[in-house]
Amino acid sequence: MPSSRELTGVSWECVHFLAGELSAQDMAALEATGAIVKRADVSDCRDKSALLRSVARGLGLPNYFGENWDALDECLVDLEGALESALVLSLRGAGAIWRRLPLESGRLVESWLTAAETWARDGKAFHLVFEDVAERP
Repeated sequence: MPSSRELTGVSWECVHFLAGELSAQDMAALEATGAIVKRADVSDCRDKSALLRSVARGLGLPNYFGENWDALDECLVDLEGALESALVLSLRGAGAIWRRLPLESGRLVESWLTAAETWARDGKAFHLVFEDVAERP
């Protein structure tokens, strides 16, 4: 698991893959640093719309979110000042979306990297964690 420092620091390394899940203790440690920690379950996502809805719910995006990539790109860089120092979005069950929706998963990473670059200019960390990516025996 990446350390709290790695998940709250401004870095080009802002997309992380875990072979397990962040524990409640991990989440609490991140929050103790002042980071905003969000989580979404994407294990049941079967298409782009479901993936975008899950991410939007996890981030608490506004009701007018348009469930398309342009809307996600816009919302990620315009979180209405809610981001004071760091944001970590953890996607539970992410192995399933990488198997079912590899192109959409890659596009999500692209959106995240673009937003992270924008937030980094203001000294704010923006991290995406794909949980449970490894195949289980």
